[in-house]
Amino acid sequence: MYGLVLQKFEAFAESALGESWRQGRGEEPEIDLNKQYPDQVMHDLLSRYVALSGTTQKEALHVFGGYLAPQLVETGTFLGLMREEWGLFDLITHANERIHSVLKTSEPEMQPPEIRILRVSGGELRIYYDSARKLCPLLIGILNGLSNYFGESITLSEEHCMLEGDDFCAITIRSERAGQHVPGSLQDRLDFIQRVDGSLVLFNMYQGVPISFPAKVLETAGEGFTCTLHPFQVVALQHENSSHISSPLLPFSLYARVESLDLSRRTAIFSDLKRSHGAVGQRRFVRIIPDKAPKVTMRVGTHTIEGTLQELSLGGVQVGLDASIFADIESQVHLPMRAQFLLPVPHTKDTFQQLGVTCRMLRVIQEEDRVVLILVVTSMHSSFNAIVQHYVTQKQMDILNVLKEEAHGLGLMEV
Repeated sequence: MYGLVLQKFEAFAESALGESWRQGRGEEPEIDLNKQYPDQVMHDLLSRYVALSGTTQKEALHVFGGYLAPQLVETGTFLGLMREEWGLFDLITHANERIHSVLKTSEPEMQPPEIRILRVSGGELRIYYDSARKLCPLLIGILNGLSNYFGESITLSEEHCMLEGDDFCAITIRSERAGQHVPGSLQDRLDFIQRVDGSLVLFNMYQGVPISFPAKVLETAGEGFTCTLHPFQVVALQHENSSHISSPLLPFSLYARVESLDLSRRTAIFSDLKRSHGAVGQRRFVRIIPDKAPKVTMRVGTHTIEGTLQELSLGGVQVGLDASIFADIESQVHLPMRAQFLLPVPHTKDTFQQLGVTCRMLRVIQEEDRVVLILVVTSMHSSFNAIVQHYVTQKQMDILNVLKEEAHGLGLMEV
């Protein structure tokens, strides 16, 4: 157990119990926050607290987690591991990976819990926890403490728990505020962007290929704005009727609905602004939607499952599968996954090659009877790189030619 956690527990116990805790401490040496301690030390401290307070271990860990939460946020922000503009769900989603990455690098002997956080939707997260220490009540206390810190009401449900004999813990967090309309202060940002230079970047998908061009804000009104568009973006918006939006002057990306589209002026009025949880304008690799949704065979822990390839890039894959199949592998989502699928071989006709990649889970999107897995590629054969690069580039070229023809047909571009 990390000395920092033990030291924080000592401070918590003393603030809660006062003199009775100090008297019971005896001549024990001070805890060094930079040192690793046997887990038994935490167990002894917790047992003493329970005996003095009359609570259960579960209740004690819940309260300690609430005490610890705001200190974690403030320390993480000071160290640059967290960003001030993050909301509750952003912090939960991103901070865990950043903190554990630092700890594993600086303290290779440390054994932090295995925690995988999946964003099911804008207002729902699912957390998978696996640790021999079985300190899941502490995690729940921290989550409730973060909720209080941000002033955001959440509901927690624990579908699986190691303390109840399960192999892992699965905790679902729901918030009504996450993903709702952007705060009014953001409208001030849009007004400022319009006054400075009006520059935004829009992002859409057209026949499986990303379309992203600069746009210029002409005016803002209420919770919306009007902007000029690139001809290709006009075509894409005719099909999608909404767009993701980014700007260096915005603290996060936006999702907006197209209220009206003027083909003659090449302008659109956007409204119903919401916070976007996608990496708009931040992707390292271009992603496309493959033709005919190739079948994917995946090896996850002890299971072999099948799904369909829904998106593809050099950096990751998106796989769709039946919800019942995901239920079988849910306990092993923190493990590396092996995915195999067929893609056309470059410069050949009707020739396909089986490609295999090792991935880790990034996010789960739940639909009615389907589940979409967003996976990050962690290891690949050199042939994967070459074939996927050619496939993505060729599809981009083909679709851009189709897009250009449609723009000409609408009178948006000169022949």
